[in-house]
Amino acid sequence: MPLLARFAPGLAALLHYKLADAPADLRAGLAVTAVALPVGIAYAELAGFRPEVGFYSSILPLVAYAIFGTSRQLIVGPGSRRASRHSHPAIRRLTRRYP
Repeated sequence: MPLLARFAPGLAALLHYKLADAPADLRAGLAVTAVALPVGIAYAELAGFRPEVGFYSSILPLVAYAIFGTSRQLIVGPGSRRASRHSHPAIRRLTRRYP
């Protein structure tokens, strides 16, 4: 197995990418970004972090997994169950701050 494929399978797969798939992949990427960014930013603010934290935590895991992951399907983001459990104290703080 070549060294690149062993440590960064996503980059190795990029060498065999078909340009005919680019328009569909671009549309899919824009659709995911349109949903993932606002959700990540909202969860970061609910947890008491700056919006930039939500921005970077939405994008960087996807990029890292695309490079170092072994699957072509990526699902990375905050889970509703976990986010709702952690957001409860943040919601109480917000309702006290902004009645």
